[in-house]
Amino acid sequence: MLAAFVWVLAPQAIGALGRWAGMVLHYPLTGFLIFLVIANLVYLPPHLGFGDGFWFMPGHFPLPLQASRVLLYPAFFAGGVAIGAAGLRTGPFAADGALVRRWWIWFGLSYGCYGAILLLAYAHHNWIADFDSPPLWWRAAYGVAVASFCAAMAFGVPTFFQRWAKAPLTLMDRLQPSAYGIYLLHFLPLSPVPTLDCFVGCFASPLRSQ
Repeated sequence: MLAAFVWVLAPQAIGALGRWAGMVLHYPLTGFLIFLVIANLVYLPPHLGFGDGFWFMPGHFPLPLQASRVLLYPAFFAGGVAIGAAGLRTGPFAADGALVRRWWIWFGLSYGCYGAILLLAYAHHNWIADFDSPPLWWRAAYGVAVASFCAAMAFGVPTFFQRWAKAPLTLMDRLQPSAYGIYLLHFLPLSPVPTLDCFVGCFASPLRSQ
């Protein structure tokens, strides 16, 4: 909604954001490092403050929000807006661009970060005495690993698909027209318990009044 209001009230702001993204990502490694820093800045403070087990669920709100990612989601969405404004075919994510040609680097970094997440999870289960209250160094290291994994995958997934966009994949081609709808709605079926609770609560409220 905020992006829509910005588009209506100041469309030139989104264009400026796209030009900035195009300029920064003209140097892929520099652009990635900037995005990596942003991802850590927006994820670490809520992660350390709330932890990953706390969710915002006011009333019967249909989409519970993980508190540690409350800033990560809008930051990544803004990054997507910037990339889109820069142009998907001629901008930084152009199929023949330097960013896409290095798709394997972003995937390598993401798997390295995922390996760090697994190592820290193993340490949490086997080397940390107080399982329910891990030390600050562990929580900070885990937060950095998760934020860095998200940043690397944000580069790795689109560049991978751009690189192999012309490969004959019938199933993926059929999904393409619905891709944005899947992105918008995937959270509902992936959160069956909170969604079911909300669904039942919506019907239970009128029944209580009767």
